[in-house]
Amino acid sequence: MRSKWTIIFGSNSLRYSRTPIEYLNEFRIEEAKRLLADSRTKIADIGTRSGFNSNSYFAKVFKMYTGITASEYRELLFTRNMEKKPQLADS
Repeated sequence: MRSKWTIIFGSNSLRYSRTPIEYLNEFRIEEAKRLLADSRTKIADIGTRSGFNSNSYFAKVFKMYTGITASEYRELLFTRNMEKKPQLADS
């Protein structure tokens, strides 16, 4: 009989086609992306708060899942927020 974890995460599962570690890392990266919206929090602290024990592993996994570094992601968020703010008319 297969365990519930094999059923949920196994390669034959129709529901998930990733390992528990991949699922966990995906969850952690989503949390890190949420935390990166706060520009006052250091990126190293965000890695730790997201559940990563190593800053280098956090950086590696973040780039693997998003294609960019955490710093670049934060800069994109900042740029997008600045573009959304209404411009004051010069008078």
